[in-house]
Amino acid sequence: MKKLAALTALAALTTAGLMAGFAIAQPPTPADQSERWAERLAELDIDGDGTLSLDETQAPLEERFTTGDTDGDGVLSSDELTALRTAEREERRANRQERRFNRLDVNEDGFIDADEFEAPSEARFERIDADGDGEITEEEARAAGEKRRGKRRGGRRGPGPDGAPDAG
Repeated sequence: MKKLAALTALAALTTAGLMAGFAIAQPPTPADQSERWAERLAELDIDGDGTLSLDETQAPLEERFTTGDTDGDGVLSSDELTALRTAEREERRANRQERRFNRLDVNEDGFIDADEFEAPSEARFERIDADGDGEITEEEARAAGEKRRGKRRGGRRGPGPDGAPDAG
């Protein structure tokens, strides 16, 4: 009975993930994140010296301000700031969706076939099935949940390097 409850819970979670569309895409790997940081550093490093000056870090802010100041009066009204943030949020959402799509599109043909769509769910199942017997027990499901919660606690909002809470 416990095994059935665990499998029912996993099926419900998997179905919810599938219904959420690309939300089942696997998270970026450390290599992906490192590559994105390197790209961002290269974008900000205006003089190409491999380091960032204060002026180089401020340049994107100045550009954002100018973009948001649609009437060109040198200040942002509440409406201009709201419009700017809404546009930036939409751009981030579109970029995130494109990255998720690209992670799922393993063969890079511009489409996601059934195998590519199901692969993250299969990988998640295999990760949870600790003993590799093809079945997830209640204990394995519980351990996976605890591991996932532990990663969340140790993330950006978790303890800092010295063990003190991150101001994040």
